Amino acid sequence: MNDKIGILHLEDSFKDSEIINAKIESAKIEYNYFLADCEKDFLNFLETENIHLILSDYNLPDYNGNEALRVAREKYPHIPFIFVSGKIMEGVAIEKMLNGATDYVFKNNLERLVPAIRRALNDYELETKRKQAEISLQEKREIIIAQSGKYFEINKELDFQNEEKEKRAAELIIANKELAFQNREKEKRADELYIANKELIYQNQEKENRAAELIIANKELLYQNEEKEKRAAELRIANKELAFQNREKEKRADELFIANKELAYQNEEKEKRAAELIIANKELLYQNEEKEKRAAELRIANKELAFQNREKEKRADELIIANKELAYQNKEKENRAAELIIANKELLFQNEEKENRAAELIIAKDKAEESDRLKSAFLANMSHEIRTPMNGILGFAELLKEPELTGELQHEYIDIIQKSGTRMMNIISDIMSISKIESGHMGISLSEVNINEQMKELYTFFKPEVEQKGLQIFLKNNLESEETIVKTDRDKVYAILTNLIKNAIKFTNKGSIEFGYGSTGSPSGSVSEPVELEFYVKDTGIGIDPQKIETIFERFRKAMKH
Repeated sequence: MNDKIGILHLEDSFKDSEIINAKIESAKIEYNYFLADCEKDFLNFLETENIHLILSDYNLPDYNGNEALRVAREKYPHIPFIFVSGKIMEGVAIEKMLNGATDYVFKNNLERLVPAIRRALNDYELETKRKQAEISLQEKREIIIAQSGKYFEINKELDFQNEEKEKRAAELIIANKELAFQNREKEKRADELYIANKELIYQNQEKENRAAELIIANKELLYQNEEKEKRAAELRIANKELAFQNREKEKRADELFIANKELAYQNEEKEKRAAELIIANKELLYQNEEKEKRAAELRIANKELAFQNREKEKRADELIIANKELAYQNKEKENRAAELIIANKELLFQNEEKENRAAELIIAKDKAEESDRLKSAFLANMSHEIRTPMNGILGFAELLKEPELTGELQHEYIDIIQKSGTRMMNIISDIMSISKIESGHMGISLSEVNINEQMKELYTFFKPEVEQKGLQIFLKNNLESEETIVKTDRDKVYAILTNLIKNAIKFTNKGSIEFGYGSTGSPSGSVSEPVELEFYVKDTGIGIDPQKIETIFERFRKAMKH
């Protein structure tokens, strides 16, 4: 027998799936994991696998969590449904909870994931037990109803026997009349108890549909249960009195002995029914307490979300300060550029004075002037590249001050500011790398690297961008898994291949892009001993003029076909 729980995860990001899967594994939960990234796989797993819990992202390219929730609630209402998403508003999350979602967890706060899963599974188990108890209780009620019918027939036969026994002795007439009266009273009590049970079933059904009125209904049900307990106590007293009378009547006639035993058995069954009713009331109270705990947990989750929003506002203030510092640095760089122009003019004057010294110095001067022009062009281009994201940051930061700005636009503007900040950080990183190369301080950090894993990361990263442009991308790994561990500088290999693939995407309008590596020692690319590897990037883009091939190895130069 398989005791593992089945978890179905609707997610289109393989990376997010691995992170969430690892989070669940760290909690030592025994489970089977099923990943679906489209509607077809999602419905197929629900129909063919034993699913106990559903995790779902809110937004997918061809499907969405809202539709998945609707399908799950219609076809599988007993399965818990938890949203695990990074883009969902608090109001939307609460709406989905009201529409049947069990819980929601943000991807930036996965610490809540495992407790949410445990609560959902616990609720699932309690609901299953509750339904089983309802089925068992219904079966018992049907048995009791059937027994009541039998007892009704028995009472009729007993009345007939009493009428016959009236003729036997005058002293038994009074006793028989009393016994008939008591039987009629018990029949009335049985009918009242049957009606009360029907009323209780109807009240429970009404309470399930009215969550807001549940507390008042529970109080009313408690009051009714107390009244029924009083009636059960009165019934037990009456039964004891009847048992005493029966014992007295046993001395009168042997014919009444069997009837008294049957009546005692009826009293015992009624006491069991009263006990079962008390247990059912306790279970209902326990369910109400569990629902109150869930409401309290939802309030705590709302407080945590408010705290996160306050933290994001603090981060936005820090970003504004960082932008001001960057603007100051840009001004300093412009001053340096002006000083560089003056220095270039002075160098030009000195070169004109030295033209008469030697022809070799003239060539060196020309190269120096070209290098300076290229550097000036590079600085001008960097200034443009920095101003572009800077304008995005300052412009949308100003828009955030609008008092009537909606939450959706606010998140959109913040997202644009973050993307602009990331772009600026990449530009600054490139400038620092060029500065280190120029000054000779660029260091090398060697470590063992799994080339296949690094190439797969590049393929996964660029695949959406390439497909969005209508192109195809191919990865060729020519080494087996056990042969892919090499000693190199991981960051520099990643940076070089990233720049080459970016250029291929930029200058390719149709066709495909292929990148990979091979061994320089064998044509097939496979190796049996340590050798050097040769990496390549091929594309069907505009290409480079053959006469300008050597130009690409010169600093600050660009060569391509027109």
